[in-house]
Amino acid sequence: MLLTPTADVTSFADSDPHFMVEILHSGLTVCFDINGDPGDVFNLLSDPKLNLRVSAYVIPVKHDGIPGSSRNNTYFGKIGVLLGTDRYLILTPDTIEVNNEAFKLGWDDHLSMRVGDFVVHVRNKHQVVIAHGDDVVVVIMAHRVKHGNIFLAERERATDRSRRVDHLGFYVEEGKGLAEDVHGLIGQFYRKTEVLVSRPVVDATDPFDEPLPLSSPDQNATLSIDDRQVPVTLMNRHIPLIRDYKECWHAADNAKGLIEGDYTDYKLPYLNARPAA
Repeated sequence: MLLTPTADVTSFADSDPHFMVEILHSGLTVCFDINGDPGDVFNLLSDPKLNLRVSAYVIPVKHDGIPGSSRNNTYFGKIGVLLGTDRYLILTPDTIEVNNEAFKLGWDDHLSMRVGDFVVHVRNKHQVVIAHGDDVVVVIMAHRVKHGNIFLAERERATDRSRRVDHLGFYVEEGKGLAEDVHGLIGQFYRKTEVLVSRPVVDATDPFDEPLPLSSPDQNATLSIDDRQVPVTLMNRHIPLIRDYKECWHAADNAKGLIEGDYTDYKLPYLNARPAA
């Protein structure tokens, strides 16, 4: 069981909600934002082989009367985790509920427990680690305003307390053991093998795409994934779990073209619902 977060975590969904996923076989990191509506539930990761499913419930933060607020922000207020066929967790920033209130834990509890084939451990009073051996490790992180563990950059942007809200984030610390048919807004990227970022270069007679190194100063490019061409922009995105930043290729418009289908395809009717086959 990992007692501290691994320094190279680059796959997560957190904050407003910001997504970042490392495509392991291509050496690329992509990022996107999903602007869902309050009450939406999204499938983040679904692995039918491991019977591991993670879904997140969207809550609003109202910015009424605050200058510069063009829209209400949304965050993850609850995260559900299905473990096996009949065991599950529901996590909020205050409690960790196991199997329909069979018992509840607090984020301050120091314990590890086995739930089916998974080990669940509360780490550092604001992280729940769920591990299936050493090959699959996911983390749910609680951001609590009163405890002051909201990432520094977010606090700096939200000097007005009404812009802050208790919320959750979801991270994949280790995903090499995920199945080939894993799905979800994050899960699908663990089965991608050929992804290329390129920028257009026009020859006098023949236009072609030239591979673009990650260190290139060019900020705009095209990402090729499956049979889709997606405009992307190189940017820095912060990773709250490890309190660091990483470059990623950002796809706009709710990840249109980057993810399979439309982002609304990943909506579920309720938390811990099983995604349609």
